[in-house]
Amino acid sequence: MIKNKDIIIIGSIDWKTNWQTQHRLVTSLVSQNNRVLFIENTGIRTAKISDLSRIKDRIINWSKSAKGFAEKKKNLFIFSPIVFPFPFIKFFYYINLFIVNFLLSNWFKTLKFKNDILISFLPTPLSHEIKNLVNANINIYYCANEMKGINNKNKKIDDLEKLFFKESDISFVISDNLKKKAGRFTKEVFLLPAGVELNKFNFKSVKKINPIKGKPIVGYIGAITEVFDLNLLEFLSKNNPQLNFVIIGRIYANVKKLQNIKNIYFINEIKHSRLPSYIKGFDVGIIPYKVNDFTNSVYSCKLNEYLSMGIPVVSTNLKETNIYNKKYKNIIQIGNSYEKFNEKINENLKNNTKFKIRNRILAAKKNSWESRFKFFNELIYNKIVKKKLSDISWKLKFIRKYNSLFYTNIKKVSIVLVFLVIFFKSPLIPFFGNFLVVENELKYAKTMVVFSGDGENEYHNLSFQKRIIDIKKIKGKYPDIKVILTGRRAIYSEAEIIKSLLLSEGIKKEDVIVIKDDPYNTFENIKVVSNYLLVDQSNNIIFLTSPYHTFRSKLIWKKNYPGINIIIPKMTDTPNKTIQWGINFNNIKIIFYEYLAIIYNKYKGWL
Repeated sequence: MIKNKDIIIIGSIDWKTNWQTQHRLVTSLVSQNNRVLFIENTGIRTAKISDLSRIKDRIINWSKSAKGFAEKKKNLFIFSPIVFPFPFIKFFYYINLFIVNFLLSNWFKTLKFKNDILISFLPTPLSHEIKNLVNANINIYYCANEMKGINNKNKKIDDLEKLFFKESDISFVISDNLKKKAGRFTKEVFLLPAGVELNKFNFKSVKKINPIKGKPIVGYIGAITEVFDLNLLEFLSKNNPQLNFVIIGRIYANVKKLQNIKNIYFINEIKHSRLPSYIKGFDVGIIPYKVNDFTNSVYSCKLNEYLSMGIPVVSTNLKETNIYNKKYKNIIQIGNSYEKFNEKINENLKNNTKFKIRNRILAAKKNSWESRFKFFNELIYNKIVKKKLSDISWKLKFIRKYNSLFYTNIKKVSIVLVFLVIFFKSPLIPFFGNFLVVENELKYAKTMVVFSGDGENEYHNLSFQKRIIDIKKIKGKYPDIKVILTGRRAIYSEAEIIKSLLLSEGIKKEDVIVIKDDPYNTFENIKVVSNYLLVDQSNNIIFLTSPYHTFRSKLIWKKNYPGINIIIPKMTDTPNKTIQWGINFNNIKIIFYEYLAIIYNKYKGWL
């Protein structure tokens, strides 16, 4: 017997969902004086709108708990972590990992919670890291579903699940299909499907409840999801007006077209302790699942719960149902078409006998949760004894933990180094920066327009000095050219500073014009200068600005003032067009800023 152990269970469900094997396992372990921490589902896929109610419940649970931890009853603790619902996006994965590891580490220390046993139902990247953090003496993977989902939608989970099978000391599965799958990766795999709790589902002591009176009841218990064949239910209801169809459980599918059918009744999920009474009120229990790879790997909890109350069971042609029938002499009726399913229901309503009722109850007793848990108990206890948990074991655990952390950190450092090399040493950023630089052959123009400060990453900069050098070169070649200056305004206007320096170099005062306006962006700057040019009838200009600012500026000129021809010559700080290895951080910021500015200007309609 497993007792006086600390056990961590990584769940694939939330604790408040309908009662399942995970609930039974937790409750049974706690009853044997073990301390159990149940970690609620941290997500196996990206969240959808349909998950909003679950997200809301998680936030409410967090607000009522101690940073997500709550004591449900003595020795049973529930952890409801708040995480980003994007389990396979690296950025969010690392944030979730930091949050969960930080909280768990501190909780373990506070309660002096040991690392005896870990049972995982959820093979995700975050679960794998939690497993490494716990570093339990016994690692168990319990595959309670085909985790890839319906139509293999979640294929990313497959490689991780293989890893869980390989790394676990022992694995459990619920169906024959899943056992064959697991057998490719581990020899330590055992069949442990859902079982019925005989203390609750005792035929003699359960009182019958008839939820709907007047007609025989064909009933179903469980969630209504995408595996539920709604078309089959519609067919059955329309062909059997003499029957009532009662569906008990949470609804996750679109059932609008069925809610108007008079003999179909949807009842919301009820407490598991009350289910036996409702099932006993059914005349027939149904398992109306679509047949596919997913459902062929399902062993339905409700199967033995129906049988324990002696009622006939009609199921679609599922693999596990057929396996059950071979073992128990066709105790379940299988309908492999809508018509056959309908026939089987009516046959059972006409030919239900005490002998059949007794045989169903006996079959359910052979598949009780009590017998399943006894098998689990003995298997894990023997595994613990076999491992002996001697003084040598701490060395093995230490080496395993060390190796895991070493390779994880090497991987993280490598990712950071690659990132730094790409951004600071490779020609990637300069390559994209070259697209922002316009360079024309220098030709004569009547006017030269100079923007000082634009295209730089700081408000205060010394780029105006480079523009002075460029102005002097062009002025030396074309002495009669007029210079129009604009610049950012600080304590001293940059345009005024440039003018003063140009005058000190002997350039005529009448050849230098300073725009007094203070435009707050490139578009406004061009607008002010263009209005002056139009009055002066200057339609051919030489334009100087920061090199990475030239492309955006030229697009704005072209879109808004197509009559003005812009010549952008090579400037003092124009980058070399050849491949450059490495770039400084300031230029990286300028290049990123310019691309964002182009998107923003496009959105505003300026280019």
